Amino acid sequence: MKGFIFVVAGILLSRHLFKIGFRRKTDVVNEIQNQKELFLEQRVQARTEKLEEIHALRLINAAKFRTIFDQQFQLTGLLSADGILLEANQTALSFVGLPRGEVVGKQFWLTPFWTQSEEQHAQLKAAIKDAAAGNFVRFETEHFGVDGRMDVDFSLKPIVEADGTTVLIAEGRDITERKNAEKQLETLAQELARSNRDLQQFAHAASHDLQEPLRTVTGFCALLSKKLGSDIDSDSKKYLSVISEATVRMQQLIKALLLYASVGAQDIAFENLNLEEPYKTALAALQVSIDESGAEIVCDQLPMVHGDRTQLTLLFQNLIGNSIKFRSAAPPEIRISVNQFADRWELMFSDNGCGFKMEYADQIFVIFQKLHSRAKYEGTGIGLATCKRIIERHGGTIRAESELGKGAKFIVTFKAAES
Repeated sequence: MKGFIFVVAGILLSRHLFKIGFRRKTDVVNEIQNQKELFLEQRVQARTEKLEEIHALRLINAAKFRTIFDQQFQLTGLLSADGILLEANQTALSFVGLPRGEVVGKQFWLTPFWTQSEEQHAQLKAAIKDAAAGNFVRFETEHFGVDGRMDVDFSLKPIVEADGTTVLIAEGRDITERKNAEKQLETLAQELARSNRDLQQFAHAASHDLQEPLRTVTGFCALLSKKLGSDIDSDSKKYLSVISEATVRMQQLIKALLLYASVGAQDIAFENLNLEEPYKTALAALQVSIDESGAEIVCDQLPMVHGDRTQLTLLFQNLIGNSIKFRSAAPPEIRISVNQFADRWELMFSDNGCGFKMEYADQIFVIFQKLHSRAKYEGTGIGLATCKRIIERHGGTIRAESELGKGAKFIVTFKAAES
């Protein structure tokens, strides 16, 4: 009997313990489920907050983009690949004086930015097709707005979005001022060409009509002197001499002026040439002066430049001749040194002559400006002005450095020879 009681008690105890264990297991499962739900809820909340933050940031960025887009000086828009205007900035809308809704959504060539010209429409359609194929397109055209016509540098740039869609960025830059300046420059060029023609006509007249009276005066002075012979008194002889000398000076002046005029009027035959050629030609022309003065000339190896052979010969002749003419008591020592700077060459003509004060460094390049009297140094005052004109026509520069009594330097720059 006792054994039976123990068995029954064990069974009851086991059932009780089982119930307790089952309830604890259920509680654990419920707790785990609750934790999962709480975790998921927290994740959803965090994700929602992140998405809201991203959305707010996108709104801010969109507002910034719109502000930047609208504040651009250029007329700017977005087109679909088939030419529909998707968006336009405020600058473009203000230009045509229309709200966004009356412009956006239309075929671009039918918007008020363009004329009704079929030729212009065809050009724009071809440009859109070319840009939609992935090419950058640019051309000059014209737009018409509430304030009138505008010259435009127009471009289309293709952009491929993340989903593979092609969008075209259309941009129009106002080049009206530039085009007006180009027209003014063209007008000035035409006036300059006409002026050059007039100058050539003047040169022809000066070489014949102006010099003919001078030859007449010189001839009659000689005849009068010959006719009077020994009967001429000293005063009359002196007067005739003054007339003859003045006439000769006038002839020299006219010739120098014609030479100066021809430098600006004649067409330049640009070519790649070694400066050794015009240098040697100039030396040959100056050989008598070189021998008489005992001048010593030293020259570095000269470079290849892009220029006119005849005018560069005249340049060497004038600069070397200038150093010989304005020499000091000692025989002239002339050196031509060469330096290269990027795409240019620099030549320095230095001498040991009489020099000049630097306050006259610009004046000496002005036509008819002389620093010395005719009695001391013969000349017309046109040589250095001619040099300046030659260099300017070659796209170079010329300047002078000097100190009175210590020689002078003339620094000339040239464009290097074209490859």
